[in-house]
Amino acid sequence: MHAAFTYQPGSDSVLIVDKKAYDACDTGSPVDTFSDGNTVFTFTVSGPFYFISGNKDNCNRGEKLVVVVMGPRAATNGTSTHAGALSPSPAADNGGQFSPPSPPPPFGINISPTGNPDQQNAAAGKAAGIAGTAALIIGTMLYSLV
Repeated sequence: MHAAFTYQPGSDSVLIVDKKAYDACDTGSPVDTFSDGNTVFTFTVSGPFYFISGNKDNCNRGEKLVVVVMGPRAATNGTSTHAGALSPSPAADNGGQFSPPSPPPPFGINISPTGNPDQQNAAAGKAAGIAGTAALIIGTMLYSLV
């Protein structure tokens, strides 16, 4: 999955932060900082990722984004004896069950100038389109405010 940010280099940046810094628009201790004006992120692990503008005033005006990357879901098993049950199937069955996303490690992101569609599966492609659209909107907002 990819997310792209376009912004005015020298006037703004994109910071990856933890949830606490995201909530407070704290630009002081980012996990990572990008300031090239055209940043593309490739997410390699599931979990929440918190992005804020490196310009604290912009962040306080809402220029921030949370992307939650979900892990792949297991295929459903049509022969399950628990058909219609509301609870998940037992762990040994694994039919229809998926793992909740785990928090990302600090360096769980590969950054590249272009995306690699060969690495995406069909589900990730749809999620990337949604996240890419959101990132494009945020990036456009960042650029237009500068």
